[in-house]
Amino acid sequence: MYAGGRWRTLDVLGDRTQELWAAIHPKAEEAIGRTIGPVFLELAERRMVAVGVPVSGMHVLVAATGPDLDWDWLRANWPGLAGCLGAAVERLTAESDPEKAMAVLAHEMRTPLTSIKGYALSMLRNDVQWTGADLRGFATLIDEETETLIQMVSEVLEASTHRSGSLEVQLEPTLIGKIATATLREFAARDSCHQYFCSIPDRLPAVMGDPVRLRQVLNNLLDNASKYAVKGAIVLSAQEAASDVVVSVADEGPGLRPEHLNRLFERYFRVKNNGSRVAGTGLGLPLARDLVERQGGRIWATSSEGRGTTVSFSIPKVLR
Repeated sequence: MYAGGRWRTLDVLGDRTQELWAAIHPKAEEAIGRTIGPVFLELAERRMVAVGVPVSGMHVLVAATGPDLDWDWLRANWPGLAGCLGAAVERLTAESDPEKAMAVLAHEMRTPLTSIKGYALSMLRNDVQWTGADLRGFATLIDEETETLIQMVSEVLEASTHRSGSLEVQLEPTLIGKIATATLREFAARDSCHQYFCSIPDRLPAVMGDPVRLRQVLNNLLDNASKYAVKGAIVLSAQEAASDVVVSVADEGPGLRPEHLNRLFERYFRVKNNGSRVAGTGLGLPLARDLVERQGGRIWATSSEGRGTTVSFSIPKVLR
């Protein structure tokens, strides 16, 4: 591993470990934060490929070996493989969730707390005569920042509950169309920066789900879309499939590169938006995935750069 300006060597590849480190080391300092490699080696009886994968500010060496490694295929499919490797290594080497969750929460809470303090101090100034409109504007901004804090804390608490195995899901016949419509209406009332559209059939069949948890999933997907789609429309749609109902949230944001799409549901992973970091814990989509899977469904995303992102999930229909 390369951390703190130096490599920490784990002898897992026998006498070829140092050779691999030496091949990757010259690239390490300028490549912290991104996957480096691949490095290809011809051994006496087999081929080997190695990459340096970024994990929490360091690089972990990942190597594959075998007599039939197809180097041409590996080179051609490298971008997608790099994203998958990064996600796998992150999961295997992640520090304990409670520790990381609290560290992320403490870091991300600084911005909204600073804003709240700034607005409150402005309202308390004696040397300025604020108008009623000014004060309402400050109060609105304080309310928005407070909602951000509440959501962050809720996501961390829910994630901790899931890790402890006590996350409850109560399945019952549920009209997901009505829940989706109501959730979108409430969310749109709080967000004046986007246009919201709903495309849900009137006679959508009931699903076997948890109404509270489904609303939570929808809120997480809408919140994610509103954060990354700086402007434009957000569309909530639903359709009946053979054995389930599929619900989708589509935005007109910048879209995702393949390596980012592969990690979208990974805990604490967040994509920079126009070069800047979006506020949040990075737990919203992973939590949505956990909740959907606990209801017997699945969740996935499709995206392309410049064309927005669509996150969809399915929930089984009520058996008749």
